[in-house]
Amino acid sequence: EYISYWLGFLLKRSSDRFFDFASALAGDDEDKMREMQKAMEKGFKQATAAWGKDLPDISNKTLDAANKLFDEYYKSKQSE
Repeated sequence: EYISYWLGFLLKRSSDRFFDFASALAGDDEDKMREMQKAMEKGFKQATAAWGKDLPDISNKTLDAANKLFDEYYKSKQSE
């Protein structure tokens, strides 16, 4: 349970960092945020290729969590 807690904590912190970094670069420009999201996904694909096999499960979960943050951002822009 202890390890599970820390893995969840690290996953959240890492996905938040990905999103926060993209947001800092893009400002409040939705098109640039989409570019940042694509760049993040491209980086994960490159990391997978460099690793030579599928990345550890926590990496995929981190990417999924970061993508959810992007989705929430896009939804918030639609409601403005």
